[in-house]
Amino acid sequence: SIRIAQLNGCFFCIDLNSFNFLRAAGQQEKATQIERWRESEIYTPAERAALEYAETMTERCASVGDAEIATLREFFTDDEITGLTAWIAFQNMSAKFNAALGAEEHGFCRLPPRE
Repeated sequence: SIRIAQLNGCFFCIDLNSFNFLRAAGQQEKATQIERWRESEIYTPAERAALEYAETMTERCASVGDAEIATLREFFTDDEITGLTAWIAFQNMSAKFNAALGAEEHGFCRLPPRE
């Protein structure tokens, strides 16, 4: 959800989603490196597949094809892929809604500044 918020330019969502991620997972390094996930070695193959799918849905939804779904099936069940798809769609709607209304950061999470 952090990456989707970044792609949509929703600073409120980046702030809130980073806070929730750190509270749930406690992995600050993953939160701070999410923008460069392709170059980072800290993400699992399943996380990489999910991030690739999230970016594809966010940037060019009509381009999601059989290859992307096949990659996801290496790590997730069909029910999990359906849940992931719903989560990505919801995060995109939420980020676009908040960005359109100019929702600002509220200081939930203080990650280091972006490079």
